[in-house]
Amino acid sequence: MTSITPDRGSGRAVVASWPVTLGLHLARVATTIGAASILLLSVVPPGLRPVTGPHAAEHALAFLVLGVAAGLALPGRLPIHLLLAAGFTAAIELAQIPVPGRHARLADFAVDLTAAAIGLALVAAVRHRLARATRAAR
Repeated sequence: MTSITPDRGSGRAVVASWPVTLGLHLARVATTIGAASILLLSVVPPGLRPVTGPHAAEHALAFLVLGVAAGLALPGRLPIHLLLAAGFTAAIELAQIPVPGRHARLADFAVDLTAAAIGLALVAAVRHRLARATRAAR
């Protein structure tokens, strides 16, 4: 089974096989669950949030995984994705201000945004290399 979708860059129709379509759907679900989990864990009181390791490492890993999932879920347009990542990470920090015991930190924002950007960039780089290899094989 195949589906026809418009290519975001050129507007031409592209035929996508069911594994590709399924992969996109799974990546979108993972992105939604990841973003919701980060939001939830960011606004609960500190005593209710699990601690799994060093603070910066927890942030970096969570946002790196979210960046990879978002890059897989929404292919193309890296600059727009980076702006969305900046908005999301800023919103996460600002949402912590009214929560007792939680604090908005510029350092957390920097770690979160950097990790998300690395995840998005990794996916974009792999996609670029695969596309180039595919064109060269033709």
